[in-house]
Amino acid sequence: AEVMRHYVEMADTYYRLMADPDKAVEVYQEALAYSREAGVEPALIIPVLRGLADIESQRLNWRRALQYYERITELVPEDEGAALMVVDLHYQLGEAREAVWALDETIRLCIKAGKMRRVTEILEDQVQRRPQEIPLRQRLAEVYRQQGRTQDAITQFDALGELQLDAGQVDEAIATIQRIVDMNPPDIEGYRKLLAQLKSGSY
Repeated sequence: AEVMRHYVEMADTYYRLMADPDKAVEVYQEALAYSREAGVEPALIIPVLRGLADIESQRLNWRRALQYYERITELVPEDEGAALMVVDLHYQLGEAREAVWALDETIRLCIKAGKMRRVTEILEDQVQRRPQEIPLRQRLAEVYRQQGRTQDAITQFDALGELQLDAGQVDEAIATIQRIVDMNPPDIEGYRKLLAQLKSGSY
């Protein structure tokens, strides 16, 4: 443990104080090599991987940073910060499907730990940052519906339906509008009319 702390402190000195990221990476890699030889426990490896991920992110080496964060989540699945960085980096790399898979895993772990409020916060943050992402809107709308937050759910389903129509996903939009109708909103007739237009192809 003392050796690993020494490596981390030395690498941090090179990176933060001496502005020498290459040397910092070299020290971090030495730490990883040592950890393999000494059979170091995962908790002591995390700061090394996080340091490497931070440097690669600053260098805009998204793929390499992603690999380090994924390694952290393998060692400590409940590390929410690393898990959300995996989501962000997949989006940064244009890998939306992989980002959603990673997000779903994070949500699953939150639910398993009984952190339902955190699930809502994570999804709200994701939608705020990426309002055009259909899968994110779907998940947030569904969570609101399950929580009985009917008006919030309708707002999200409404935005979701617009995104689906803009993307040419008419069948999916019909299913979304039907969900709104099933929740009996105040302006239900407007949604029923839209639903009829979509089903008849006259929209």
